[in-house]
Amino acid sequence: MNKKWVSLFLSVLVCTGCSAAPPASSDDAPAFDVTAPFSQSEELVLPALYGEGMVLQRERVKITGKLTQDTDIAVILDEKVYWGRSENGSFCIAIPDAVPGGPYSLTVRTRDFGKRFEQVYIGDVFLLGGQSNMSMTLGSCDKTLPVKYINEEIHFFTVGKQFADAPQTTVSGAWKKGNAAANMDFSAIGVIFADAMQRRENVPVGAVCASLGGTMTSTWLPEQEAGEIEDIPYINPEKYANTSEPSKCYNGMIAPLTDYGFKGVLWYQGENQSEKHQELLTGVINGWRRAFNDAPLPFLIFELPGYEVKEDPTRWARVRQAQQQTAEALENVWLCCTIDTGDQTDLHPLDKETVALRCTLVGRNAFYGESLYTGPVITDCTRENDTIVLSVASEGGLTVQGTMEGCFEIRTKGATAGFVPARAVIDGDTIVVSGIEEPVQVRYCFTSFPRPAIFDGRGLPLDQYVSPVLA
Repeated sequence: MNKKWVSLFLSVLVCTGCSAAPPASSDDAPAFDVTAPFSQSEELVLPALYGEGMVLQRERVKITGKLTQDTDIAVILDEKVYWGRSENGSFCIAIPDAVPGGPYSLTVRTRDFGKRFEQVYIGDVFLLGGQSNMSMTLGSCDKTLPVKYINEEIHFFTVGKQFADAPQTTVSGAWKKGNAAANMDFSAIGVIFADAMQRRENVPVGAVCASLGGTMTSTWLPEQEAGEIEDIPYINPEKYANTSEPSKCYNGMIAPLTDYGFKGVLWYQGENQSEKHQELLTGVINGWRRAFNDAPLPFLIFELPGYEVKEDPTRWARVRQAQQQTAEALENVWLCCTIDTGDQTDLHPLDKETVALRCTLVGRNAFYGESLYTGPVITDCTRENDTIVLSVASEGGLTVQGTMEGCFEIRTKGATAGFVPARAVIDGDTIVVSGIEEPVQVRYCFTSFPRPAIFDGRGLPLDQYVSPVLA
């Protein structure tokens, strides 16, 4: 072996699920010559997302795969060699000192066969999940945006549509660099978010979009979590069997990705199966974390924007409430407020730029441990005689845009008619709600298509709110 250009590194246990073993021989005599020719073989199977242009998650880079028989494995990242050995047909070799950047060459080989990639990057990788508003491409939103967001340090992979009765190991798709053509056809949310994170972190960023329009939350559940939820509602199962039946999309589009490392998940979905949404969304989050063997895997949830549902005026509001409750109940789950966005008559609002850029603020907290201010928040709710006082934490004070008429509703003690409209005024950093005797509960913008009126000094909206029942 030419030690002038090959450095021998023994992988260490820095990745959950990774094992490392020295080659069969001593350090001075590696198991085989890594410079020797090798052939391609189906006996070596690498993860579905491995391909030219891929981005590997920095700080916990691991190379995984399967072999038909156990043997020594060499992973060569540019000129460094990392050794391991497969056990029971599987291997996981950690690269603890991988430096963000690229392109690097990457070879995964045994003595006789292997695979080589010439364009591999080390950086941050995000998984995008959900339905049509996550799938909606940048070019379909605004044809000027693909050029605006050209950035060849961002890389995209769109997972092809695939339904399956059992977990799969392969997907269709290819990595593309963030030029105008690739931006045109990739998730609008994904392009804008990846661009912002790349410019912030100055490392390559990958975005993998595994979403599909018209799907129900249940179809993204792993089978284990689906089996733990009773009475999952189906939406027109004859017409939408694949997109409603539990686990069909998970098996086909997520299961093949579970041996790949991600910085975190962005999730944009949820208007169907509204009465079970919190339980279903919790199942998706817990199930994916289990499947990826990553218990603290961060999830960033996109709140449903505004859309009028005439037959059920509070349906989307109930889903937003379930999203809020999920984010409050689970560790490392974050919610991006979009209450002031949307389209009254269009399920697919075109303004994805506002939503994605706002998401970048929350994303820096969720994925990078920052503590950025992301908007006004109600911190306390008290009753004083026949008024309810809401305390609000904000930057730049509170302002009213438009009118607060119809924004606030109160429920009174012993009432059978539910919530009724109430008056509200801003008093410094509080909102005073009145107009009804003996109020016991208040809510704000609790409707499918709200018209929020309260914003902070930076123009960020106060989110939908439902108070606890007050004694």
